[in-house]
Amino acid sequence: MKKLLATLLASTMALTAIGGLVACNDDNGGGGGGYVDPFDSEIGGVWSVPEEDSYWLAGGLAGYENASWDEPAPEGMKFEQNSENENLYRLKLDLFEGDMFKIRFEGLGWDDEAGVSKLTADINLLESLRDGDIGVENGGLGGANFEVKTDGQYEIRINTAPSDRSVVTYVRLGDPTKELDTASYVWYIRGDMNGWDEVTDAEDAPNYVFTKDAAGDSTLEITLEEEQGFKFCVIGKAWGVQLDASKVEGLEPNFENDGGNIKVVEAGTYTFKIDKKGKKVTYTKA
Repeated sequence: MKKLLATLLASTMALTAIGGLVACNDDNGGGGGGYVDPFDSEIGGVWSVPEEDSYWLAGGLAGYENASWDEPAPEGMKFEQNSENENLYRLKLDLFEGDMFKIRFEGLGWDDEAGVSKLTADINLLESLRDGDIGVENGGLGGANFEVKTDGQYEIRINTAPSDRSVVTYVRLGDPTKELDTASYVWYIRGDMNGWDEVTDAEDAPNYVFTKDAAGDSTLEITLEEEQGFKFCVIGKAWGVQLDASKVEGLEPNFENDGGNIKVVEAGTYTFKIDKKGKKVTYTKA
């Protein structure tokens, strides 16, 4: 890992082998004349997961049961590195609307090595891509998560050469290669009202678990107190499938977005409904 870290840090003082600029700054000519993406040029060499530690995708992903925010890096989540240009990494996978992730480096804590330990959407995602299919989460701790806005098969790319920061880009290759079994989802509310504890069995927490109607929509009536924060999750998925404040229609004035969490502004009894595709939340107040 020490050898690879040295390569990453040394790359901040060198040009990429394929058309990259030392200075990144912004997409519109700042600093070194603008960012030139080496992935837009022909790339030789061989792509493979490094024998030593590599970058990996950490997060909650609906399409992968093994997805995790914590080490060790799950199978299939490690980036490949290019043999001719060691500044370049890539990872191909299916992502779904609402998926959240950051990019971590194996063997390092979240904040052990600035600019290497973690890559976040607010710092590392190329600015011109932030309003596209993968954007910047509104809120989040320790830097904003990457937030998926459109289902698809993606190639996530990293260029570690620029001097001011590594640059993350992506390409949507097409539709996902798999479908989500949302019909089997059992939703529950997870937040201050239950200590943010994960529910693994619906019978253990009946007051927090949604019931499903004939149309496949899920409904929960619950009394909430002012200042309580929460999200909606799926039993058996940990944080892999969640609906945050951005998915609640008509959020204000009864609620507000608190770093992605839904925060209660007006106490009362609410009825929440999640559509059968698990894409949006509506509610009424008694």
